[in-house]
Amino acid sequence: MKYLLMTLLMFFGPFAYAEILNFECTYSGRDGKVWPVSHSVDMTNKTWERTEGGETEIFEDVVVSSNRISVTGTYPGTIFDLRKVTNVISRVDLRYSYSFQFYDRGDWDSPNTYEGQCKIVEAPPVEKAF
Repeated sequence: MKYLLMTLLMFFGPFAYAEILNFECTYSGRDGKVWPVSHSVDMTNKTWERTEGGETEIFEDVVVSSNRISVTGTYPGTIFDLRKVTNVISRVDLRYSYSFQFYDRGDWDSPNTYEGQCKIVEAPPVEKAF
């Protein structure tokens, strides 16, 4: 219980003052394999950067509520469809939800949703090109 309280205090404290929050999350796939994913949420500019498997997606228009932060974006999928991605992190217990669905032949399919857990981390080092 003490650990949970300290985690929540750390989350709410930086959340009120920090411009950018960094999370390391994991979620379980349908096969039971655990997938790591990194998130960097810019609270000032309302942008969200999601990195998984070396691929990074940038989302805009982050939605902040009293109990969660979330963002949804639409991206090209394959040559004939679109992909809608939603990321949600709970401000209460740092639970993570990741879902995606495809738009093909005029309709969105059912969302594929995966659940996991996050922790707040320090920003990764940045290498500058110049």
